[in-house]
Amino acid sequence: MTSQVKLCGVCGGVMRKSSRRVLSAPAGVVLILLGLLLIAGYGFFTNFYSAPWLVRFALPALYYIGAILIGFGFVSFLVWENIWRCVDCKEMAKR
Repeated sequence: MTSQVKLCGVCGGVMRKSSRRVLSAPAGVVLILLGLLLIAGYGFFTNFYSAPWLVRFALPALYYIGAILIGFGFVSFLVWENIWRCVDCKEMAKR
């Protein structure tokens, strides 16, 4: 059975299990919005606008890059790190 507390190496206080976000949540929102904008641009150019051949050639890249950015945006919300956090001095250590 694993312990629920640990002693802090800095102040000697009690450390408890906790978790923290590894990546930035606002950056994830920006990535999701940018990906949605690229996919919406793909839909606009293929359905409502007669784009030049060079733009039509690059349109699939817009779609795939947008999908990748949306995926990275969602990952930024889902990646958490398990840590020990000191109750007194707020020192952190990896579990």
